[in-house]
Parts: sequence; structure tokens; C-alpha cells
Amino acid sequence: MPAAKESGVRNRLSWLLEMSLRRLRAVPGGDCMVRAAVVNYHPPTESVRSIAFAGRACPYLDRLNLPLSDLPGLDFGTRSGRYRIIHDIAQVGDNRARHVQALLEAGIRSSLTAAVPGLHEVGGFFFLNAEQPGAFTPDLQAAIRPRLDETLTLLRRELNRPITK
Repeated sequence: MPAAKESGVRNRLSWLLEMSLRRLRAVPGGDCMVRAAVVNYHPPTESVRSIAFAGRACPYLDRLNLPLSDLPGLDFGTRSGRYRIIHDIAQVGDNRARHVQALLEAGIRSSLTAAVPGLHEVGGFFFLNAEQPGAFTPDLQAAIRPRLDETLTLLRRELNRPITK
């Protein structure tokens, strides 16, 4: 993708994530959410690459470009169509993994992940992060579900937008 077009996509996604994070934080109990991010999935190379984020910066994750196999938890999202919740990132199976350490260093302790549908398969992944363990209670998940579904629809539309000259 040419640099100018990629920059436009990043700008639109950053704006969309900023607005979505504000709306999600406005839900009662949602003020614990500090970061929203999206990564693109590239099927030919089976890799994921950071595209945009809003909220708390996390330098390593903001420049992520890894094989999907290095992030085994994301594979769950490609098949299930449900959200994956990590209630305490410090208790993740391999908490020595670089991406886990980056989250902990940024003060992020819990995470909600959703696959963003693509044209033929998953197009990417959306991450919503909170600074306290156990933030994504069933009540909070139910409260944010409509706004989260809307965000995923908008992300899908943006990630699948045809590139034109």
C-alpha cells in the first residue's frame, strides 16, 4: 500500500478508535478502559501488524509486526466469533512473552479481544485494555456490547475499504 494511502487509513482508524474508546469509557464502569487498538491480519504471510491505537501508548505493541503463531491467543478469535477476555494479564500462560511484558509495563492488566471480520476470513483484531485486573465483568461486557459491536462493524468497513488511486 502506498505510504500516503496507508497514512490515510491509519488516521481514519485512529480517529475511529479514539471516538469508540470515549463512548466505551462513558458506559458506567467503563472508566477503567485505557486503550483501544487494532492490528491487521495478512493471510499470505500469516502475520499481524499494528495499524492504530487510541488512549495509552504502548511502544512495542504500537509497532507490532509478528507471525500470528507468535500470538496463540489470537487464533481463538479467528474461529469463535466471540470475545476473548483475559482477566489478569500477569497470570497469562507465558507472562515472559514480549507482548505480555509490554502490556504490563504500560500498566494494562486486563484485555478484551475480538476478531474483526474480513472479506473472506478475519481481517484483523481489536483490543480493548483496562488498567485493573478483572475489569471486563459480565455486567460491563453486557453494557458495552452494543457500542463494541458498532465499533467492530466500523473497523470491518475501514479494513476492507478498497484501495483506489
